[in-house]
Amino acid sequence: MSSAEDSVVVKRMCSAVSRGSNSTTHLWWEGSISEVCGPLHCAQVSIAKVLLGVVGVGAVVTLIAVPMSLFLNEGEKRSTRSFTLEDAFNSSLKPKSVSMKWISDYEYLNKSGGSVFLQDVVTGASSKLLSKEEFSEKGAYDYQLSADRAYVAFMSNHTKVWRHSFTATYSLYDLKLKQFLEPADIPEETQYFSWAPEGNKLAYVWKNNVYIKTNPSLPSKQVTFNGVENLILNGIPDWVYEASGVEEPHGLGWTEPVFGVDKNSYYLVTSDPDGYKHLHRVVREVATALTSGKWEIIDILKVTADSVWTPQDPNKCLTCAFRGEDCQYNSAYFSHNASFYRLSCSGFDESKKYPLLLDVYAGPCSQKADFIYRVGWSTYLASTEGVIVASFDGRGSGYQGDKLMHAIYKGLGTHEVEDQITAVR
Repeated sequence: MSSAEDSVVVKRMCSAVSRGSNSTTHLWWEGSISEVCGPLHCAQVSIAKVLLGVVGVGAVVTLIAVPMSLFLNEGEKRSTRSFTLEDAFNSSLKPKSVSMKWISDYEYLNKSGGSVFLQDVVTGASSKLLSKEEFSEKGAYDYQLSADRAYVAFMSNHTKVWRHSFTATYSLYDLKLKQFLEPADIPEETQYFSWAPEGNKLAYVWKNNVYIKTNPSLPSKQVTFNGVENLILNGIPDWVYEASGVEEPHGLGWTEPVFGVDKNSYYLVTSDPDGYKHLHRVVREVATALTSGKWEIIDILKVTADSVWTPQDPNKCLTCAFRGEDCQYNSAYFSHNASFYRLSCSGFDESKKYPLLLDVYAGPCSQKADFIYRVGWSTYLASTEGVIVASFDGRGSGYQGDKLMHAIYKGLGTHEVEDQITAVR
């Protein structure tokens, strides 16, 4: 019997795989794909439930494979040279990607050649929204469009603070009048900026206090007054939170809860009786498990409310055949109602002996062995110095069940070291 439920998009991580390999992410769904469009791998889907899966094992080791990268200068030819130490730290080599921001269920913004274009996925139409000259006028490197598409906040003077946080200067631009608001009434070295999900209200954090504007042309209103550097931080996390896994550089948000249509239910990722994190639907304080097995849900990506599904419908992998062995860490970026999504994935001589370096972290609930593309110290060693770089997830690591993660309880710094030594042997 079919039942009408909200469609839930989640990331999942598996820890029981018969072939025993490194952790792999894949996109899973119940339903069918009706269209795949262009080089963005942007697909229109009819889904009941979309699962982004991550496959792993209880104790896994990953080796660094050096991919081919492109110079940021599009005029340069492809380079197959080895990575240098400078490449690892100055960002001279990066994967070629598409700058994409969904602004509706079928429209997205794409920055190309210094300008920003509005793309319609359904019709294929494209129009210029922001010119390269408008970015240059303020020396801007990025932008944020208001929900009503009336204003743009240009970002300049980026200064990194901690792992994810930064300060920047925000200049407000009126799209109808084609001019900047002078003065913008937003201080330099602003710690965070955000448009409201509707209209053109905005909020920002400056000197550890929160301010709001009900309209870009109106004066700012201070909301908090007790902000003190390194003591009381309103609206932003400090370095401890960032080091503990808080990747968003802010601690405020506009009221937009992820609730079902009936407003009486919500979705929660929590441990099941076997100690694996799974998706639950909570109705009037009663939680019902929607997923199960020896794998874990690690994130809820999207909730929609216009689908009908049956629990018996089989899952099908969308990304298992996508570029095969070359793409083993997949992610998806969905349009507002999940009608479309952008899919992306983030030479060895077996007869020769190579030196081995174990790249260790082993923090609680961390994951070191994965297929995420990154250029860093390990890339340089593997590419240029001929060193095999390996990482191991032992006791205390995340996404493999509560039992393994909590095995270091009251024993920090003991089991982790033992497991790393065992892995090397």
